[in-house]
Amino acid sequence: MRLVNILLSIMLILPIVSTAQPNMDWFRMYDINQVEEFVDIYTVADGGYAICGTVSIDERQYPDGEQYFWLSRVDDHGNQVWQGSYGIDNAINRASSLIETEDGGFLVVGRNNVEGHHVAALLTDADGEQIWYRTFRPGCCRAVIELKSGEFVLAGGEYGVAGLVMCINSEGRVLWETEINPRVERSAHSYFYALRETQGGIVLAGTINNLVIGVQHILWIAKVNFEGDLLWQRQYGNIENHQYWYSMVSAQDEGFVLGGTVGGTRENNRFVTDFLLSKVDDDGEIQWNRRFHFDLGNRNSDFQVCYNLVKYDDEGYALVGTLQSSGGDEIPAFIQVNNNGEELWRQMYDFSAEVDFGGSNYFYGGVKGHDNSIIACGIVNYIPAIPPRNGFIMKLEPYLRAPLIMFYEPEDTVFTVLQGDTVDFLVRAYDAQGDELSYLWTVGDDTISRDTTATYCFEELGEYIVTCRVSDGEFTASINWRVTAVEFYIVDFRPDSTEMTIR
Repeated sequence: MRLVNILLSIMLILPIVSTAQPNMDWFRMYDINQVEEFVDIYTVADGGYAICGTVSIDERQYPDGEQYFWLSRVDDHGNQVWQGSYGIDNAINRASSLIETEDGGFLVVGRNNVEGHHVAALLTDADGEQIWYRTFRPGCCRAVIELKSGEFVLAGGEYGVAGLVMCINSEGRVLWETEINPRVERSAHSYFYALRETQGGIVLAGTINNLVIGVQHILWIAKVNFEGDLLWQRQYGNIENHQYWYSMVSAQDEGFVLGGTVGGTRENNRFVTDFLLSKVDDDGEIQWNRRFHFDLGNRNSDFQVCYNLVKYDDEGYALVGTLQSSGGDEIPAFIQVNNNGEELWRQMYDFSAEVDFGGSNYFYGGVKGHDNSIIACGIVNYIPAIPPRNGFIMKLEPYLRAPLIMFYEPEDTVFTVLQGDTVDFLVRAYDAQGDELSYLWTVGDDTISRDTTATYCFEELGEYIVTCRVSDGEFTASINWRVTAVEFYIVDFRPDSTEMTIR
């Protein structure tokens, strides 16, 4: 396998909204002299990343012909550790998603075309050695999770019929499977693309092709219990006639945030779609929807899709997707938003503007790195390669943030002490960039400590503001205590009610 490191010098960067966007840290392209595609990426617990996709043996037969699951493990800098291809010989084996299992192996899911389209799954050990490859029932699988109890749940659809949810064990044995029929009279191509474990069951999200009201794709979310019984389902078709949810993460507060695409036919008969970001509560009720569109000037971009959604450690989300220009070029793009879905920055990467790059470049998968950065994977059209369609991954520099104060004492930030009392203060903080932190404790204009702790004696009566500032040299976080020193205060009294009636 040939690993190609390329310095990209020409990028079309759209304007900053409110926060400076991070720069590209590195870019890696992977070429095994066949047609290669990466579609999903996973952060490995002990460092690095695992990426899955599909490798096509004969370019002349692409997108048909002999194809295999493709799985690769890279280190934190994108350097290959190992790679392998898997599946049934002389067949189409297409991977859709992967996870790292609790014991350090990898589970890759997708489909194959053995006697029609069937759900397929691959389990390997930590070194990529195949443990088993299974073909299941008719349909396809789009996503997979591992439950806290150790089983795996696969989500997708049965072609043209219903949404599909399956639970298997570590040997690949089916424990239960459920078809979920949309609440429409006629539907086709209804799929679940994402799922999350939650209290009392599993939430699934995707789309329904509603044939009753024409060719309209509507948003779909459902919940099953841990035995596969349907608890509820919701359908939303009131935005436009083309609506997909492709990705879902647990929200920073409660509920779920979903990414996808929304659009329809405009007055000039152009079909135009936007990035879609939605927030739903724990019962699947939509709280808000946000739409985002990139303006490419005279290069109209009609088809814009968020394929993956990434959740930052403590604030906001990143939308990872692709834009299609009127000239037929596909352009990978990012958008970062805060917890309310308000845009912070956006950036796109026009690889076709580079020497040796053609059009048809995609972001499909995205994940949060160990340092709170964003790593995306996809497909790039690198003309010198034979054939020119290669998998790639790209890392943005970590999103710089202020230190996070994790713990502090006293827990009450407003309290009263007696004149002459001494109080111990403590702050523990974390820096996402791994920078060394400095501490500055002040009372008014006086510095009382430069450590993680401070002790202060309140010798005079009155109000004091005790402040701890934590800095990584670029950003600063702070916390204040308002302390009042008095001659005395009432600790307790009886009766504990100051208003009473007696007789």
